[in-house]
Amino acid sequence: MTDTLEADVVVIGSGVAGALIAAKLAAAKARVLILDAGPRIDRVEALSTYMASTDKGPNAPYPRVAHAPSPDINAFGNYYINTGPDTFRGVYLRAVGGSTWHWTGSVLRYRPSDLRMKSTFGVGIDWPISYDELEPFYAAAERELGVAGSRAETFGAPRSGDYPMPPIPPTYLDGVVGEAVAKLGMSLAVFPQARNSQAYDKRPACCGNASCVPLCPIGAKYDGSVHVAKAEAAGARLEINAVVHALDVGADGRVEQVRFRRPDGQEGTARGRIVVLAAHAIESPKILLMSKSERTPNGVANSSDAVGRYLMGQIDQGTRGLTRDPIYPYRGPVITSAIREFRDGPFRAQYSAIGT
Repeated sequence: MTDTLEADVVVIGSGVAGALIAAKLAAAKARVLILDAGPRIDRVEALSTYMASTDKGPNAPYPRVAHAPSPDINAFGNYYINTGPDTFRGVYLRAVGGSTWHWTGSVLRYRPSDLRMKSTFGVGIDWPISYDELEPFYAAAERELGVAGSRAETFGAPRSGDYPMPPIPPTYLDGVVGEAVAKLGMSLAVFPQARNSQAYDKRPACCGNASCVPLCPIGAKYDGSVHVAKAEAAGARLEINAVVHALDVGADGRVEQVRFRRPDGQEGTARGRIVVLAAHAIESPKILLMSKSERTPNGVANSSDAVGRYLMGQIDQGTRGLTRDPIYPYRGPVITSAIREFRDGPFRAQYSAIGT
C-alpha cells in the first residue's frame, strides 16, 4: 500500500533550515508538509539517556534508529564509506530538529573580508554578494534564533542594530585565560551565541549547564525543534520516520513527487507545488544522487556532475592543559569568550582564521 500526502510545500528535513522555512510558510497560510527521517526528541528522556551513557559523545542522548542511522564519533565507519585518502569525520543527527540539538550554539557572522578572500588576501575566490547585502538577513536570523551578544563587540562584522539579548557573562576561567593571552599580545571578547541570557521566545535563560554539547537540558540553547513547533502550531503537518529516498522529476524538469519509506517498509509519496530539500549537507546530495531515472541519469539537479563534490566542513581541536591553581571550568555553556586576533588579519594569506 502506498500512502500519498499532498501540500503546497513539501519540506524534506526539519533541522534549522527546514524548520525555519516551514514555520514562515505555515504562518503565511501555506499548506506545509515536513518529512523527517528520524523521530521526535523528548528532552527529558534524552537527558536520562545521556546520564546513563558511557560514551558522552554528541549523539549519546538521542535514540538510535535502524531506519535512519547516522555517523557517531566512535564509529564513523558504521555509516560512512570512505574511498579516498582522507577519512571524513563529520557527526550529525537524523531526528526532528536535526544537529542543532548537539551544536555549540556559536553564531559568529562572517566578516566582510570573508566574502572577499581573493581581493583582500589573494587566496580563494570572492563571493558574488557583499556583506552589506547579507547583513539584514543576519539580523533577521539572530532574532529568530535568539542570539545573546555584547553591543561593544562585533568581531569585525558591522551591525545595523543590537543583539536581541545581552551577552552570556564571561566565566572565571575566561578571566584567567584573558590574563594569560594578554601577555602574548592577544585579547578575549564575549562570544555571540544562540542561547538565552534572559527569557526569550517562551524559552528560559541559560542557567550554566555545561552539557550544551550534546544537550541543553532546559531548552535555553536554540535547536530546530523550536521552529518545528511553531510550524505545527500554524498548521503544518510533520511526518516523522519518513525516510526520503527519491525525487521524481516530471517532463518540465520540476520535482513532481517525493518518495519516502517508513520503518515498516511501507512506501509513501508526497506531492507539492514546491519541494524544499533541507536534509543536511550530506543527506541532501545523497537524495539527489539516489534519484536516478531516465530523465535524470546522473541524479536530480546534477547536469554539472558537481552534486556531492566539494564538501567543506570545519576542523575542531580540543586542547587540554594543567594549571597550578584551580580555574573552575564547566561553570557555564561551552563557549563564552574568544580570542579576537585569531579571527582576521594578514596571516589569512597563508593560514585559516580560527572561530574561537
